[in-house]
Amino acid sequence: QLKFIWWTVRCKLLIFSPINKIPFTYTSSAVNYTSTLVMQRFDAMRGRFLFCAVIGAGGLFASNTDALDNGLGQVPPLAYSTWNYFNEDVNETLIEQLATGLKRSGLYSLGFATINIDAGYLTHERDASGELVVNRTKFPSGMRTLSDNLAAMGIGLGVYTDIGDRSCGAGPGSFGHYEQDANTFAVKWNISYLKVDDCSALVDPAAQLQRWGELRDALNRTGRAVYYSICPHAHPLRNGTGAWWNKNDTGYVYSPPLSWTRQQRMGLANSLLVEYTNLFDIWYAEHWNDFRECPGPRCHTSSPGGLLTNIDAMVEMTHPEYSGPGTWADADMLQVCNYGRGGPNAGGRGDGGMTLEEYRSSYSIWAVLASPMILSADLRTLEHDHPACLQMLKNADLIAISQDPLGAPGVLVYQDTNESASEGNKTTNIVGQIWTKELQDGDSAIVFFNRAERIRNMSTPLPIPKTSACETLAGRRFIVYDVWNHSNTIVFGTAANCTRKCALATAHTQHTVAVAPHAVVVLRVSFQCRNSVAW
Repeated sequence: QLKFIWWTVRCKLLIFSPINKIPFTYTSSAVNYTSTLVMQRFDAMRGRFLFCAVIGAGGLFASNTDALDNGLGQVPPLAYSTWNYFNEDVNETLIEQLATGLKRSGLYSLGFATINIDAGYLTHERDASGELVVNRTKFPSGMRTLSDNLAAMGIGLGVYTDIGDRSCGAGPGSFGHYEQDANTFAVKWNISYLKVDDCSALVDPAAQLQRWGELRDALNRTGRAVYYSICPHAHPLRNGTGAWWNKNDTGYVYSPPLSWTRQQRMGLANSLLVEYTNLFDIWYAEHWNDFRECPGPRCHTSSPGGLLTNIDAMVEMTHPEYSGPGTWADADMLQVCNYGRGGPNAGGRGDGGMTLEEYRSSYSIWAVLASPMILSADLRTLEHDHPACLQMLKNADLIAISQDPLGAPGVLVYQDTNESASEGNKTTNIVGQIWTKELQDGDSAIVFFNRAERIRNMSTPLPIPKTSACETLAGRRFIVYDVWNHSNTIVFGTAANCTRKCALATAHTQHTVAVAPHAVVVLRVSFQCRNSVAW
């Protein structure tokens, strides 16, 4: 009944607002813009009644696991997080400098328009009324003033909390205070993005669903749309690439429980973290923490870690069809352009980090998987210290693939291994992967990823749009654009006697590329028919 009343009020405001020009404001962590849709008066009124009739019924009868309704995340967010570089060493001046860096670097103009403060901005205890207390030594002006200052620059502010009663850094969690904290975040501080950790490692699927849902609902009740990014836990597969973490079904990783349905996930949050362990600035290490723990009693005891483990988690622990506009599988904050610097709690090892080629691979795969693209490099010095890496981040063609309005995540269409029967399915056995991603205009993106230590020739059929009207393979051509080399190749179809049905089923045109070690080739493929284009 409360949902019905809420939707009734909401729809009255919609139906009786001025009709000649209906302002449509879309806000996400990546982009803020307002456009005006000019509609005919009758069509507008009819559309509003239909919208309210359908949604109102949904509000009356929807279950508690299908109530995400903030309108955000229609494309994966582009943002910045303090964690991977600064850990808890954050303050007000730093955040303002990072905002200036977003603008000066040109990243803001590409859509990176939110700064998320991770752990480190709160004191350890709440005040007498149960309110969160900002560390005024670090943030003397307070969160609302900082949020307003960033908003004046066109930049949104994000903050961090935990679904339990403690966080992974300074500051309490929000358990027992969901309503109070939601009001603080959304109303008092005017934030636009909320990352919610689970440092108590709650694994039970039903208990997690309830807790995440309660905080989601508390945010919805504030009346302000806040991008809701969560970090659930799950048991990994016993025999998959995450077997190290399974431990006879007692271990866990960051991932939505495999028992959650698509409806439950899509209705729960805007982003759901999927990774075996925190992403570090390394390609792969059998024991990621040896750089700190060797020699010593804990040497060789830490888990595998690095870029490859996060990619394998996105393959094994989620399904592409579980992501789409409004809800995204999150491969974690990007470790790009850090070059081994930054806080050790987030993998800053002081060893030079990954190479530019490996950073390019990471950035490309996040884009094709439709993961949120959350940067963490030091924007104060990036332009001076690593100009080539900054230019890599500003590849507008790749960002267009990430931000494609269709919102179709990439699908793994090929994986090559050197797997032996004795070793099983391990990260180190996978030597090559190919993803394809459908784009809104009928184009497709293809990412060829070479995980091996030598150059590899990799092949896949060029995708044909579902709406293709070509009658024969010979009556078509592909425009193959290399996203990183900025070059076009024209590939003509073959087999003139094959009908369109045959072409779609069996006679796709193979395309082969040479891929350097630890590198990617990213293609955007357009399809043209002879009967629709003059060649």
